[in-house]
Amino acid sequence: MELALLTISLVDVMQTRYFLNCDPYGPIHGDEANPLLGKHPSALKLYVGASAAVALHAIIAKLLPNEGPREIWQAIGITVETIVVTHNYKGMGFRMKLRF
Repeated sequence: MELALLTISLVDVMQTRYFLNCDPYGPIHGDEANPLLGKHPSALKLYVGASAAVALHAIIAKLLPNEGPREIWQAIGITVETIVVTHNYKGMGFRMKLRF
């Protein structure tokens, strides 16, 4: 299940990079909603923050018992990221670019 979280998190990062690079007065633009990253994080801050979040999630999952709590923890992470990606999609469509 951690692979699913990693995949959906990558989509979130790619969407975020896309809309942060759009014209702020154009039809597609936005601010980052995560207060830890700020409204307009740099690419480095976005990539480091997302990587740390995914790594921390995996570490916590590994520390939880195999049955029950681990699966619930993983499902919560996947659900939260899915909600974020869906919100991004509704606001701008499925546009994304991976930029370094």
